[in-house]
Amino acid sequence: MIRYVFSAARYLTKDDMNKIRRETKTTFPEGTSILREEGMEKGWEEKGIELGQAKALSKIALQQLTEKLGVLPKELTEKISKLDVISLELILSNIFNYTSLDDVRKFIS
Repeated sequence: MIRYVFSAARYLTKDDMNKIRRETKTTFPEGTSILREEGMEKGWEEKGIELGQAKALSKIALQQLTEKLGVLPKELTEKISKLDVISLELILSNIFNYTSLDDVRKFIS
């Protein structure tokens, strides 16, 4: 039941989810520990998704920067590979503004 609720969460309002939590706590007091575990799993899943997005975006950024500016130095490649999703999105949205590796370095620093 808990997995069903969490899988349907995107279709429920915040009030709906709060009502479900309250009902679960009163009906199944032992279920509150399950909810905490499910929440932890969801947090791990979200972190995994974010890491996957960062990996994909860094791959695209490296490919596009290499296409535009030529072979990238290893130190720059390593820095770009470690950036978060927001930074990588900014790099990609500004890709047409870069004219040299120094432009990219300024952005990353």
